Amino acid sequence: LKVHLVYDKKARRYDWHLVVENGKQPKDPSGNNVVSVDLGEVHPAVVGDEQEATIVTCRARRHAAQGHRKRLAQLTRAISQKASGSRHHKRLARAKTRLKAKHDRVMRDIEHKVSRAVVEVALERKADTLAIGDVRDAADKVDLGKRTNQKISGWDHGKVSQYIDYKAQAEGMKTERVEERYSSQTCPNCHHRHKPKGRIYRCPPCRFQSHRDVVGQINILSRYKHGEVGKIAAPPIIKHRIPHNLRVM
Repeated sequence: LKVHLVYDKKARRYDWHLVVENGKQPKDPSGNNVVSVDLGEVHPAVVGDEQEATIVTCRARRHAAQGHRKRLAQLTRAISQKASGSRHHKRLARAKTRLKAKHDRVMRDIEHKVSRAVVEVALERKADTLAIGDVRDAADKVDLGKRTNQKISGWDHGKVSQYIDYKAQAEGMKTERVEERYSSQTCPNCHHRHKPKGRIYRCPPCRFQSHRDVVGQINILSRYKHGEVGKIAAPPIIKHRIPHNLRVM
């Protein structure tokens, strides 16, 4: 048992952090299958193999992020209209700090639920390996427009990826990072490269059609198994899953 008193700079308060050894050992993998994971900003993740893909949907995450940005902008404008050091300025600054701290707690809870849903699907598919699309440099040196840049900047994919790592390891699975370049643009049916608009991928030459993120998921699996995209056909079964208890939230 370890206990630490930690100061939270965002919330401007002290918290007790307890680390307890639960005595549990990593489990043995439930099978020898490989599933791939495509992380996204609209849908947090798509996880699956050659036969089945599951889209983890989470409107609550986008709703929370959009509402937070709106409230934060309102507070920032109000603060800018007050004299620095005044009573009203300090009061609004404290409110802004509390708002940020609360948003971080809400998002952390959602990200844990999303990562748990991903690992649960991998267990159902009897996986011992998760091939996760590497999106760490998704927006580096790329101008995607004002609105899209704002969305990407608030996309905390690193936390979700980190949570998937340790949850998968506890279930006896290993995780591998796979380059995701052109994964959502390459047709898994005819290998034609086409940048889709919206959430549906429609290939002009062969008329293939599927969910854009499912195309990304199967191409990540293709790159992991064959070294390049477009070598595995899209899964015939597509399911949707809402992370546990998010409707109650």
